Amino acid sequence: MQDTTTTWDVLSSIGSFGALVIVAASSVVALVRWWVTRDDRERAREVRVAEQIASDTAARQAQALRVIAWHEVQQREVGPRLGSTFMTSVDAAVVFNGSEQTVFDVEVGLVTDSTNRWIEVTHCAVLPPGAPMAYVAPERVLEADGRARAVMTFRDVAGRWWRRFENGGLQRVDEHGVPSDDTPD
Repeated sequence: MQDTTTTWDVLSSIGSFGALVIVAASSVVALVRWWVTRDDRERAREVRVAEQIASDTAARQAQALRVIAWHEVQQREVGPRLGSTFMTSVDAAVVFNGSEQTVFDVEVGLVTDSTNRWIEVTHCAVLPPGAPMAYVAPERVLEADGRARAVMTFRDVAGRWWRRFENGGLQRVDEHGVPSDDTPD
C-alpha cells in the first residue's frame, strides 16, 4: 500500500487539533468568568430589588404622610344666656388631608397624657383634601395640667389602612387596626 499522507495533511491535522484546544480553553475561561461573576450579578439583583421595594414603600406612604391630626383647645360660643352669649373651652381634634386625594373611613380620637384614656371624637366616611376640619370631643378631655393628643386611623385611595400616632408617627395597619407591614394591597 502506498502512503498518501503528505506533510500538508499532517500540518492540517495538527492545526485543526490546535483550534479545537483553543476553543475548549476559551469555553473553560468563559465558564469560569461566568461562575466568578455570578455572586456580583446576584448582589446587583438584590440591590435592584431593595431599591424597588424602597421606592414602592415611599410611593405607598406619599398620600398617608400628608394626612395629619392634632388636638386643639378652642373657644366656642354657647348660646345666649340672659341676653348675652358666653364662651367655653372645648377639646377638638383637627384633621387635615394635605394630599391631593380623598381618604376614607377616618376615625379620630384623643388620648390623654395623664390617664392614657381614649375618647373617640368622630368617624367620618370621607375626608376630602383641603382645609382643616375640627371635630369637637363629646366631653372635656383635659384636666387642669394635662395634655391630649390626636390619634387617627384611615384608608387611603389605594385601600391601604394607616394609623397616625399621637407623636406624629405613621404605621401601616390592617382594617382592624392591627400593625401589618405586609398587608396586601
